Amino acid sequence: MNLYSDFAPRRTRQIIGDLLALAAIGAWAWLGTTVFQLISNLSAFGIQMEQAGSGFRQTMVEAGRTLGGIPLIGGGIRVPFDGASDAGQALQSAGQSQQLAVSQLATGLGVGITVVPSLMILTLWLVPQSDSREDPPMRER
Repeated sequence: MNLYSDFAPRRTRQIIGDLLALAAIGAWAWLGTTVFQLISNLSAFGIQMEQAGSGFRQTMVEAGRTLGGIPLIGGGIRVPFDGASDAGQALQSAGQSQQLAVSQLATGLGVGITVVPSLMILTLWLVPQSDSREDPPMRER
């Protein structure tokens, strides 16, 4: 089985077509990787939000603990700080959720941008082409 035609002009077109298909697949893979990286950079906001929430929660817990040790007012003053620490926990959870959403979006778009066009190119590339002008049919005698 020959990979390319014995007819020189057709063989040249086949080789050029193969090279163009490989270049196009490579370009789509590069674009998918680039989009993935650009979107992944958006998770930096989620990381900052998570760290801010964690730091706020920790500060409120420590403040409540410290003020809770003061005689006469300690028990009553601790309640608002415990509530504020819950808000910090919510901010920390929101940051984690944002990071997960960005990661899923980056992966989906990166893979989609790479795979869909590449499959279309491969489908067109693998479909056998017939060109009746160059390879005349055999005549029966």
